[in-house]
Amino acid sequence: MHPGQSRASAGIAFGDWLVPLGDYAAQHDITIVVENTLSFRDAKEMWLILDRVSHPSIAACWDVFNASLIGEPPSISVPVLNNKIQYVQVQDATIGALGATYTKLGEGEVPVEKFIRRLLGIGYEGWITFEWEKAWLPNIAEPEDVLPDAVKKLQNWINPPEEEDPKAKKKPAAAKA
Repeated sequence: MHPGQSRASAGIAFGDWLVPLGDYAAQHDITIVVENTLSFRDAKEMWLILDRVSHPSIAACWDVFNASLIGEPPSISVPVLNNKIQYVQVQDATIGALGATYTKLGEGEVPVEKFIRRLLGIGYEGWITFEWEKAWLPNIAEPEDVLPDAVKKLQNWINPPEEEDPKAKKKPAAAKA
């Protein structure tokens, strides 16, 4: 955004800038994904940009952490953007007045599991990536200390183990004659 420029006009200018890139991407069987970061973090603004562009090779990269920083829950983000979400990034943190403190998945305040359940509910089949910003934040845990746990949790949230129904009766074993 330029000084004095409204958010709406910045969104329009951004969309106009994206269209030729989308045309190029389409010629090369590529999809450009726009992440909800910095200026356009909420789903409504992202939807307005993507809807105005209305290009099959331009979609959203939704980062649930970035949405959480502005207080937007998955119950808003996912239904608003729906199939415009073509790529997903997740990370967890406790969020305070002075910023975020990164945590292992499921140990912070970012509703990653709820977000994934919402995505699966709309039929999302795209990539879900775990983001760990060690390169920019050298004081956070080492990737090898958080990545195995993140992979395990993501696998369980995407394909939860089947729980046995306590009301279901077990079939008797077949008798041999």
